[in-house]
Amino acid sequence: MLIYDRTSKHHSRQRTDSVSSDSTTQSPQTVTKKGDSIETNATFDFSADGDVDNEEQLVYLVSNVLFTIFWNGVSNDHPLCWIERGQVLGCINLLALNNELVTSHLSLRLRILEMAVQASLLDLSEHGSQTLINQENASQILRMVYDLVVLGSNEDESKKCSTKLLDGVLALLDALMIFQQGSSDGWSDMIRLCLGLLLKCSYHPNPGVVAMATAKLHAILQSRTTYDPLELAYLLYSINRALDNAIEVGNPEEYSFLMPVMKALLEKCRDVFNLETNLPDLPPTSSGPVFFNDFQMYSTSKKWRNFIEKIYNK
Repeated sequence: MLIYDRTSKHHSRQRTDSVSSDSTTQSPQTVTKKGDSIETNATFDFSADGDVDNEEQLVYLVSNVLFTIFWNGVSNDHPLCWIERGQVLGCINLLALNNELVTSHLSLRLRILEMAVQASLLDLSEHGSQTLINQENASQILRMVYDLVVLGSNEDESKKCSTKLLDGVLALLDALMIFQQGSSDGWSDMIRLCLGLLLKCSYHPNPGVVAMATAKLHAILQSRTTYDPLELAYLLYSINRALDNAIEVGNPEEYSFLMPVMKALLEKCRDVFNLETNLPDLPPTSSGPVFFNDFQMYSTSKKWRNFIEKIYNK
């Protein structure tokens, strides 16, 4: 399965990069419902003009087969269904350890999770977000996305998340109403997980991912009334780290995405951390666009860095 055959004439040329998750191949699947499960009728209709090579077709076909096994290979009411689904992704990792694959194992996992998110959204739209089994499926998929994007040890972030995956994740968050005011206390762990996912995406190499993640973070800060010092300290530390990275690599676009989030955070933290006393020389957030430039200089000061370390380690 996707093992690189050095003797094959079809694979004689060198491959220098994995197939992107945002490939120009056609839509991965057509989804139809049958009872309470989803059937994936993949349509493998490739153009005959040579735009899609044999390896790309192979990746497309295998990722669809793996997703079918992942989603339909075990029923949702099976007590160990998510353990067995996790084994599908685990087998991909295991295969990659001892073989040279046509595409990155990360790209395969990414494609499968992209399709799983869409399948979960379809279930939620057809059966309602109040169905416990649909909630459980969606939360388990979010955990798998977190494992790939946040906990994955591979340093190539471009292969671990895409705008397609994040767009589906954001739709899941809205469908489950995880960040809605008055949402169930049972979502507290999921709130922390999803915040970690969004923060990780806030300094992704793809500017589209950064724009989507920071826009959602800003919306969450504007809509939630929580003033939990631990959560706010975690958010401040993480966004400040992302800003430092944007300044260090000279990425003004990423900096412009992050600054509205930092501004909203500082306004929410003003009383919680007594900013007027602890940081009397902090540039006023009411100064509009001027604040963005002033804060860039202020964020390099020793006083600011000591403050961030203090609240984070408290």
